Amino acid sequence: MCSIVGALCRENTSQNQTNLNVLIEMSLQRGRDAFGVVRVYPNGAYMRLDDFGSARSVTAPGPWSALANLRGEPAPEWVRNKTEADVQPFHSPSGRWIFTHNGTIANDKALGQQLWDEQHIEAPPTMIDSYVIGMALDEFGFEETVTKKLIGSFAILAIDTQRPDVMYWAANYKPLWCLGTSDGSQILFGSQRSYFTGCYNPLTEPGPVELGPYEYGTVSGSSIYRETLYPLPSWPTPRRTLVVCSGGLDSSVAAWHQFKQGDDVTLLHFAMDAKAQGPELRSVYQLAVAMYGGDISTKRQHDHVMVVPMDFFKVNAPSVLTDDTKEVNKNGAAGAELATEWVPARNTVFAALAMAIAESQGFDTVVFGVNLEEGGAFPDNEPEWANKVRGLIPYAMKAYKPLEFLTPVGNLMKKEIVAMGLADGAPMELSWSCYEGGDRHCGKCGPCFNRKTAFQMNGKEDPVFVAEVEVRHVVVN
Repeated sequence: MCSIVGALCRENTSQNQTNLNVLIEMSLQRGRDAFGVVRVYPNGAYMRLDDFGSARSVTAPGPWSALANLRGEPAPEWVRNKTEADVQPFHSPSGRWIFTHNGTIANDKALGQQLWDEQHIEAPPTMIDSYVIGMALDEFGFEETVTKKLIGSFAILAIDTQRPDVMYWAANYKPLWCLGTSDGSQILFGSQRSYFTGCYNPLTEPGPVELGPYEYGTVSGSSIYRETLYPLPSWPTPRRTLVVCSGGLDSSVAAWHQFKQGDDVTLLHFAMDAKAQGPELRSVYQLAVAMYGGDISTKRQHDHVMVVPMDFFKVNAPSVLTDDTKEVNKNGAAGAELATEWVPARNTVFAALAMAIAESQGFDTVVFGVNLEEGGAFPDNEPEWANKVRGLIPYAMKAYKPLEFLTPVGNLMKKEIVAMGLADGAPMELSWSCYEGGDRHCGKCGPCFNRKTAFQMNGKEDPVFVAEVEVRHVVVN
């Protein structure tokens, strides 16, 4: 695996040269077995250097572009005595394209053999799979090469010597970042965000921008052009949606919202043996019956409910919710503002498990009921947590496996969640929010206080605190 580096420089200033040097030196963290750099000038001419010291001292008047590669050499492609043909960046056979690549092209031999046969070439000058990219660029152009011809993992930077002021790029799950300097005279490209440290002022400049994942395009001047690397799937109708559902108000409203949107909803419940496990599970099954019908009065089984038994938290990461010897905070508002019932990393663990289930069983979407109000006490309800999970998906799942991660109530306060539930006709009387078990909500813990007040703020009475609601509950054996 490699670090790839690129630069578009409108001016050959000492600062621009220093920025490139810093980026190259930081990039050694990702590749230390071979180094190469190529400079391309406005007339399409290029200069190649293969040692680190020379690369840092090269100067030339006027604008220039550059590509560099710091290679971590994988065992299948080890070359004992390297020549120029074994060290990236490469040029395509025609000389038109200069390019560098990070990752592994899985179909390099098959694609290479096809191109060698068509071009009557006996053998390539190197076994490094990147050389096949150059042959494909000559034959098919950049867009068709990265979207239709290459199979594997990659981040690619390429310069067309006929347009040396434009950087072509593509990335599936291999990381790629770019940074434009504040004076507009330079754009840098690198393999990790942290490698740009020292190339910009974090107090006055926005910092690097991620290119990809699963995108390709060009950068020139002050603009980034992006396209998806592969066609987005046509979601089936209805879309298969996996909702992580505790049975509480938030996840129940989120699940019902997706159901009303036309999704084929499956409720995923992690049975972690908490104090409220019985009523929570009952609520999940009742919600499924309200959506799709059925009868679960004699047996806990429903086609739209998936229960994952797990004592992990009780055994390995206990909390007030799973420890019967510890008391739930019954101080109402105070209990709602302090995470005294925090379960260590619970939503993050649930998110990872939900992604695994979604990938293995073909779900298109994962939904969580995290919300803005509870982000005040619980870090894993903060909207930024959901954003980071979305950013993790391309690196956590099989290559080219798309998955949506939705938080329908993620930016809503509790009163707004109730308003959404009322508007959607959600059966909120079936939900269970209380931290305690039993047949009725305690009315004193943080979640009880929150939901009761949220209904009052909507001019309504919370149905779970109306005595008659007890008869509506289905007894699940």
